Amino acid sequence: METIVNICENQEITIQPVTSTEITKRISILKRKKAGDVEGLTAEHLIYGGTELTEFLVTLINNIFYTKHVPEVIKKGLLTPVHKKDKDPTIPSNYRGITVISIICKILELCIRARIEGTLNKHQNKLQKGFTKGASSINIALLISEAINEAKDKNECLILITLDAEKAFDVVDHIHLFWKLYHQGINGATWLLIKELYNKTTTQVKSQGYISETFVNEQGVKQGGILSANFYKAYNKNILDTLESTNIGIKIGTNYVGCPTCADDIMLCAGSEHDASTQLRIIENCTKNDRVKINSKKTEILMINKKNKDINLQLFNEKIDEKQNIKHLGIERQEKNNPNVENRISVARATMYSPIRSWITWNKWYKPTIIV
Repeated sequence: METIVNICENQEITIQPVTSTEITKRISILKRKKAGDVEGLTAEHLIYGGTELTEFLVTLINNIFYTKHVPEVIKKGLLTPVHKKDKDPTIPSNYRGITVISIICKILELCIRARIEGTLNKHQNKLQKGFTKGASSINIALLISEAINEAKDKNECLILITLDAEKAFDVVDHIHLFWKLYHQGINGATWLLIKELYNKTTTQVKSQGYISETFVNEQGVKQGGILSANFYKAYNKNILDTLESTNIGIKIGTNYVGCPTCADDIMLCAGSEHDASTQLRIIENCTKNDRVKINSKKTEILMINKKNKDINLQLFNEKIDEKQNIKHLGIERQEKNNPNVENRISVARATMYSPIRSWITWNKWYKPTIIV
């Protein structure tokens, strides 16, 4: 790491300064009516702060860009544990920590993202569609559907494996992250600033009206941070690149589609037990190096056009359960490739009647004479 620090310090690569126009644009996209940060500041304070506040932010952020020093007060976060639906509330791991970062830090991260996103996107694996402009989880779902349809048309075996990374955003190792960012084109003053942004960041936990003592974050990217998704995609890029470089997994035509991914949600697609097993060994090696833990108990297998009665695939020496149906990116996939018609009708019905119920309630209380 010291070598990269020395290289970046000796590079004459500065960060493009911000302007009043840019700061005004960044402020305009902040979401309103959200919880305040540790200091009680909200988006509304910046939105209605006027020209003087905008000019102050221009000066502040340009000074941060020049000195590569981020004030400690900006690096504070307020974490709220959010209970995962249908999970046991007495188990700590059944809560997802959502961090409200400093509103000033949001503006800073928005400005940094505008300067690095293009570079990171150039290095992003083509099978990664999460948090990507012009793409979404729908692209991944369509890719998987096409793989299933092709296997069905050709009567070929298809093995789908869903991978569940435990606390994916929370366990990102900072040293590994900075190394990966450097090798994906982030260097000079920008790299030094990002390293400083994550140096001695602090968090307080807010729960049931109480706020904890401050503690220092030694790992992880903040769930709720502007840059977190970009950093996580850069972090798990190695897994996708390694899988693709081996060429192990299925293809549609000549295109490799062995590991379609949406952020931290990876699905392995293989045409044989041998290929699936090889993919899992790659996952074991890559996640071990990156200090990411895959929950083998939540990892599931779905077989399309199953050829053998028994299949034995293991992850970290634990057998993976084979299912007749799995849910991935909100879509239920079934062994026989039959669409879940009843469930989809139920969802459609609920969606259709939801605005009708709202109108009935409104009409009951306000009794309008004419409704246009």
